Amino acid sequence: METHITSAEAQFLSRLCSIPVVSSTLDQLSTFYSRNKLSSSVVRLACETAEFGIRVAASTTKPLLYRLEPQSES
Repeated sequence: METHITSAEAQFLSRLCSIPVVSSTLDQLSTFYSRNKLSSSVVRLACETAEFGIRVAASTTKPLLYRLEPQSES
């Protein structure tokens, strides 16, 4: 899956993640998710299925979003 991030978007994400409360929250959520994903095979299967669904949805909607993006900026 290709990801196109503009320089402005990258700068925004960098600034956002440098805020201590945001950085700490992302770290805690990541740890919580990873720990719970490994807690049982049923939870792991559910998480992996959800992750796959999100990847499919993102990859199928991206071409449409890029086609509509110039219209939304005008």
